[in-house]
Amino acid sequence: MKHRITIAIAVLGMVVLGSAGIQFAQSPTIDGLVRDGASGQTISDARVDFEYRLDGSKQTSTTQADAFGRFRIDPRPASEGIVVVSILGYSPTRRRWPSKKGSFLDVEIDRAAPLSGRLKMLETDQPLDGIVTVVVGRLNNPIMVTGQARAGVFAFADLPPGQAVIWARANGMAPSLTRVTLRAGESVENIDFSLRREGSVAGRVLD
Repeated sequence: MKHRITIAIAVLGMVVLGSAGIQFAQSPTIDGLVRDGASGQTISDARVDFEYRLDGSKQTSTTQADAFGRFRIDPRPASEGIVVVSILGYSPTRRRWPSKKGSFLDVEIDRAAPLSGRLKMLETDQPLDGIVTVVVGRLNNPIMVTGQARAGVFAFADLPPGQAVIWARANGMAPSLTRVTLRAGESVENIDFSLRREGSVAGRVLD
C-alpha cells in the first residue's frame, strides 16, 4: 500500500509540474551526416569538432564520423556553438549549431583547392619572408586564411573553392593583392608577388 501511495504522489507531481510548464528532457545530441559536396557520397572517418565557449574560454569536443558518414556528438554543457568537419584532401567546413534548418546537420564538404606561389622583391628578385592572406567567398560570409612566406615560398593546402582575393605583404614593402578563382580539387600554382619598397615609384627615370 505504501508503494502505491508513493507512486501516486510521484505521478501527481509530474502532472502538476507539466501543467505549470516545467518539463524534464534529455540533453540533445548533435546528429549529422558528412557528404562530398560534388558527388553527394557519404565520407567516412571525418573528424568532427564542436567548438563552444565556457566561462570565457574556448572549449572543444571531438568525435569521428563512422563508416557511413554519420556522427553524433554531445554538446553539453553548451547551448550553442560551431561544428567543424575536416578530413585530409577537403577544406574544413563550419556549421552553426543549433541550425535554422533543423536538429540534423547534413554537412557537405568540398575538396580542397591547394594554392602556392612566391614572394620576392621587385627590384632584385630576392626572395622575401612575409605574410600572405587569402579571403574566399562573399563579403557577407568570407573565409579568411593567413599563412607565412618563408624564403619566398608560400602554400595553402586546404582552401575552399570560390572567388579568392590574395594579399601579400612584407616588412618595408608595399603590399600587393591579386584575385583568382579556386575550384574544388584543382590546385593553383605560381601565384607570384613582386613587391616594391615602400615609397618607391615604378617606372623609368628620364634625363
